[in-house]
This record gives sequence, structure tokens and C-alpha cells, in this order.
Amino acid sequence: MTSAASTKTKTKTILIDPERQANTVASDLACFVIKVKFKDLANKHENSFLLVPIETFAKHAPKILTSYSMLRVIFVLDKRHDGLQKIDALLDKIVQAHAQKVLPKLFVTGKFEDVNRILYAWRDGVQNDTIAEAWIDGDSLVLKTCALERLTIAFDQLPWLAQIPIEERSEFSIERFGNHVHWTKSDVHLNVDAIRCAVDGNFRRRRDIEALTKNELYGKAVAYLRKQRGISQQEIMRMTGVTDRQLRRVERQGHSLTTQMVEHLAKAHGMSQNEYLSAVAHVLQGFKK
Repeated sequence: MTSAASTKTKTKTILIDPERQANTVASDLACFVIKVKFKDLANKHENSFLLVPIETFAKHAPKILTSYSMLRVIFVLDKRHDGLQKIDALLDKIVQAHAQKVLPKLFVTGKFEDVNRILYAWRDGVQNDTIAEAWIDGDSLVLKTCALERLTIAFDQLPWLAQIPIEERSEFSIERFGNHVHWTKSDVHLNVDAIRCAVDGNFRRRRDIEALTKNELYGKAVAYLRKQRGISQQEIMRMTGVTDRQLRRVERQGHSLTTQMVEHLAKAHGMSQNEYLSAVAHVLQGFKK
């Protein structure tokens, strides 16, 4: 029995492998493998994972689904790649066991590299930002993060995705640690952040705000844009309810913007939030010149 502690998260990442399926994993890829008996699976450690063959999961599905919901991910190993047929039967068992909350934790794969990618992501605390698997569904790319969150983006939502010929869209690879998807022929890279920015307006605004506030001149840009539009501080306070102190902290002291403050400032300028952030960024570009 072996285990190791992550130097970054200071918590153990434990792979429970009752049937010793992970013995074939290369030593440089194997994270933390513990060989235990099936009856000892109820390990409530916050970063525990289970690896079982699809046959074992089918046999013990009710017990696993009802007793081990604390596990981060349940890896179902399908070495023969015939899981699609078997998963239909397993889903019936999930419904019968009333364990739908476990369904998002199931990850069916026939490759140990997928298992290791997810384990490493959890170990390093980047499970929400890395890619576990991806596939094409019609005109869209679907991927699962290593936290098993599902994201979907249409190819025409991003210019560099739209340029990939239809016949080449399925010809991509996932970087070893899930940092991006790569189409070699078109030389296109796509990561989780790019997809979130395209499909989630709130996420994109938060990232835009973060980028702006890294520039020490952004407060001056906010003030410059307000004056350029002929808007007084008093008008902003009257229209939005922002206090003089709050506005002064942003414009003079470079205090970090919040999404709520951006919403107020955009409203006062008669813009959408995205338009306002773009306008501030344009002013900053002018300062650099």
C-alpha cells in the first residue's frame, strides 16, 4: 500500500484500486495507488477516487452508487471499448437506486492516461481548468473538465474554431495534462478558459476585469472615459447609488473593480458591461501610445 501527499494542496490524492487495474500504468504517470479490498472502499477522504472494471461496476453498481457518493470520480475501466452498450444497463441501475447525484461522477474510459490526467489535475488543484475528454457532437465541440463539468461550444462561436475544415474537426488531440485541445493541421489550440469566455458572459467579464486591474493606470482610464463622455461623479452617484468614496477609490486609488461596480459604471455611460470594459481597455491602449 502506497500513498503520497501533494506538495501543493497538502492533501492526499488516493486512487482506490481493489482489483489492481492500475499496475500497468507507467511509474512516471502513476499518482497515488492504494490496493484495498472491495469491502474497504468507504474511504471518506476528500480526494478519493475509485477505479473498477466495467464488469465489476455492473455487478456492484447499487452498492457503489448508494454507498460511495463521497468519491470525487468513479473511473469505470472499459478496456474493450464496448461501454456504450453496457452503460445503458448501468443507467437503469442508477435510476433504480435513486442515485442520480452520482451519475456526474462516472467517467468511463479504456485508457489509463485519462485516469492519470484527472488525478494529476485534482492533485494540483486545476480540475476545473483542465480537459479530461472531448468529442464532436454535430457542429459543436463537447468536453468534460477534470472536475467532470460538461461544456459545449459551437464551432462558429469562435473564429479560429470556425476556420477548421469540417472534415478535420474530429482530428484533435488532448495535451497530456489536459491544458488544451490541439488541431495539428490547422494549428489551433483551445483551452477551458477560451470556451468559458465564449459561452459564459459573467466569466468573460470577470476575466476582462482581472486583465484591466492588472494595469496600474486603469483607474485613470475609468476617470478619463467618464470625463470624455461628459459625465460628472455626482451624476454617476445619482444614477447608480455608488458612493463618492467608492468611486474615488476606483478612479484615484486604483481599487479593484467588482462586477457590480462595472455594472453601475456601464449603466451610467449608457453601455453594456462588455462595451464599457472594451472602452476602458481602448483608453488604456491610448495611454501606452
